[in-house]
Amino acid sequence: MKKKVLSVLITAFCMISLIGCSSNNISKEASATNLIQKTSYQYHDMKKESQGEFLLSVDPKNLKELESNCEYIVQGRLSDDSKQVPVKNSLGDIAFEYTISSLEISKVWKGDFKEGGTIKLCESYYITEKNNKQVLRYASNYMPSDLDKDYIFFLDSMDLENDTVYTPTIYEKGRYPLPSSISTNKQRSFKSIFNIDSISNEDLNLADHDSTIYKSIYEEVLQKYLS
Repeated sequence: MKKKVLSVLITAFCMISLIGCSSNNISKEASATNLIQKTSYQYHDMKKESQGEFLLSVDPKNLKELESNCEYIVQGRLSDDSKQVPVKNSLGDIAFEYTISSLEISKVWKGDFKEGGTIKLCESYYITEKNNKQVLRYASNYMPSDLDKDYIFFLDSMDLENDTVYTPTIYEKGRYPLPSSISTNKQRSFKSIFNIDSISNEDLNLADHDSTIYKSIYEEVLQKYLS
């Protein structure tokens, strides 16, 4: 399945680092504050403009639905080689710009990518200038990702300017930060261990929309792919 219609997706997102505990146990008292690795995220202070909400033909409410509606599931990190690619409307005017970066793949769960390979990740955000200030234009609840951080991506293919690129499925629901160090017990809930609900949208590099379902899926992703 290859996406033929260019969906306005915005992609960006900062890495979360959950503190690893002892080899066989993780403290239930871990707070949201010490679960997040604070990084120099360049987009925090940038003026932001939403491109709006979009009607989705599929909107997963859990991990099973997300997995069945994506072509690829991989782990990887972005390289510092991003470029903006404009998309024109029928009148020849630039309607939107995507940001394309190289994604270095370290693990593959679904799809025919090779571990160690590189693909073109298409994120639906772009940066422009307005009144001599930089403005980040984004869609849905998805903010830009940090560089050099590992993520688990749920991806679909898309044709863009006569090239094949890969974009996170259903906006922010297609990307989840990978904890840097963690010892897990499959019988325990990441939600109760790490108090995922208390992590702010800003720390998750999401916009200001409700993130309840995202966090629920995030817990499932951690439980399945890191346990």
